[in-house]
Amino acid sequence: MDLRLKRFFVALFFVSVSALLLVACSSDSGSSSSGSGSGSDNPNKKELPSNPKKAGEMIAAEKNNCSQSFMDKLEKFSSTFIAQFDVTKYSSRREAKEAYKAEMANLYNAYQDELSDIDRRAAEAEQKFEGKDLRAFYAASDAAFDQQLENNARTSWETESRREDLPDNVLRRIGAIRPVKPDANQIKKDIVKRKIIENVSDAERYYSSDWTWVIEESEISNFSIDSVSIDKSEEYEVVVSLRLKSASETMFDAKMLVNYKLPEFDDWTIDYTQTLGGIQVVNSGNYKDCIKKEQDSDGWFVLKNTCDRPLEVGGVVFDRCNSTTYNMQVIIQPHSKKDFYCVSSFDIKYVERPIN
Repeated sequence: MDLRLKRFFVALFFVSVSALLLVACSSDSGSSSSGSGSGSDNPNKKELPSNPKKAGEMIAAEKNNCSQSFMDKLEKFSSTFIAQFDVTKYSSRREAKEAYKAEMANLYNAYQDELSDIDRRAAEAEQKFEGKDLRAFYAASDAAFDQQLENNARTSWETESRREDLPDNVLRRIGAIRPVKPDANQIKKDIVKRKIIENVSDAERYYSSDWTWVIEESEISNFSIDSVSIDKSEEYEVVVSLRLKSASETMFDAKMLVNYKLPEFDDWTIDYTQTLGGIQVVNSGNYKDCIKKEQDSDGWFVLKNTCDRPLEVGGVVFDRCNSTTYNMQVIIQPHSKKDFYCVSSFDIKYVERPIN
């Protein structure tokens, strides 16, 4: 293999590993991660030989030993975690996963410290040797490392995947935990960022057919579970009522169906939600005297806003031209009016600040 190409692969491998790993090497060297910042601070590290060939071989050996030691520690940790796993210690599968990953993070961080120390020593060697000696250092390091390059690359790949994907035997142990079904507090958190729509006919809705509301936790003022429609070991479904407060402080009520599934290795997770019916804006009565209804001589029905703030008016309209009744919502600007030609009546249900 070309010397520069091998050097590139070696550097590429250790850049990827340095972003991931940790404790095995520091444990083997008898030092803690906090004590591996420099060679002079670590009495267990041998000084680099003055011979460039031997120095290169030493650096390569440290890197190879570090990778193998980490994998050994990783296997031991996983085996211990499984052997000592107690399902009663955790309230949820996610809690157990986080505990496993937290301990893995300790291993990764310590390894990264050790790897940084090895890289620092290699940088010292580059300053120590020059010309022919520097080339000899690189050649010796590359040759010693070249035989294990493929194995080390595999180690990096396995470590990267284990960081996010837990081993199957660990997942099986965690899967033995039976999470409790979500209560009102948990459901309230889980529906955050879910959407509410007006799931009613065109005649019954106040807003347009593409109107949606994304739920934020801070908006939920009232919340309750009305009923449980499915209660199985792997599926749980409830109907909930909630009151939401918009940025304008206008409140509205809605009902939702929330369906949960229990994945094999995870906790209860929302599969889908569905708005049941339309929304009901809560009529505070604060602005009822601001809106005046009139019918002019030309047959136009008029709503006048006599106050100095924009107001949203919702109600039931009778359309005399089509002999139909439907819900309507309009926003009327301060000291302005809205005209309706075919409307003969407007039964006002609420007058509030605009929701949106």
